[in-house]
Amino acid sequence: MAVFILILSIILLGVLFRKREEHWLSFGKDHILRKFEQGGRTFIYEEASFGASQEMVYYTYQLVYELTKRKGLLESKYDLYDFSYNIFCYENTTLRIFRYDTYISYPLSRGYEY
Repeated sequence: MAVFILILSIILLGVLFRKREEHWLSFGKDHILRKFEQGGRTFIYEEASFGASQEMVYYTYQLVYELTKRKGLLESKYDLYDFSYNIFCYENTTLRIFRYDTYISYPLSRGYEY
């Protein structure tokens, strides 16, 4: 019984204290997170889907608001009318948001100046 409790507690502690990837996109469901390197830079691609187009538009507004309030913002350019460009520059990080019909995605570049 003591061995079972020991194994269970080790598994539980491992789950609680494992290193998790930082999510910039805190809304939506069915998150996809990919990380790759190219040309000496690290890119992170994250995507989240939404149930309907209107829901996605609402959360895009929320995401833009959160990103403008995030600590370390150096420069931002965004258009809330048609979302044709949404670019946020932080120290050593550039983020561009792409809005589609029912999902939002973005590539995140680390170590790159905009």
